[in-house]
Amino acid sequence: MKDLAQLERDLGKFERLLVSQVAPRANARIAKKVIILAKHYSTGTFSLAQLAQMGHPYGKGFARFTAKNGGSFGAVKYRGAIPYGNAAIINRQSGSFYASWIVQRAASVQGAPAIMVINVAPYASFLQDGTYKMVKRPLDLALEQYVQQIGPGIFQEEFSKAWDDCFNRN
Repeated sequence: MKDLAQLERDLGKFERLLVSQVAPRANARIAKKVIILAKHYSTGTFSLAQLAQMGHPYGKGFARFTAKNGGSFGAVKYRGAIPYGNAAIINRQSGSFYASWIVQRAASVQGAPAIMVINVAPYASFLQDGTYKMVKRPLDLALEQYVQQIGPGIFQEEFSKAWDDCFNRN
């Protein structure tokens, strides 16, 4: 019974350690990596002048099409091929978007503190959601996919460290 009581105390200690240390450490490591990737995606090299020469490829235009039956209809179309083949890459103009990436605390998830990486540039939502004149720039989706790739491994590493700290001490 003594061993069972000790195991129960150790598991309680480990649970507190998970909430107080593992999640925050893993989240902080993930956030650092996401910031690096977000800034990488925010360093496209096309200038405004070059984009203008390309016909403003991130813009939407209205085009009139002729149907096979002779009628016509209008539709929104993209103006050209997206540079780099990836609309998530944001061209660095003033550097404001690049400099506006921050880590912010979020509501806790299952008792563990959570964080968000966001861009606080005043026009960030226009890039993310698009406008009636501009295509969506899915940088948020690229970052989410990255978190899904690296997150489990980082949490596993932090979990293993916590396990060792909790149960392998004499």
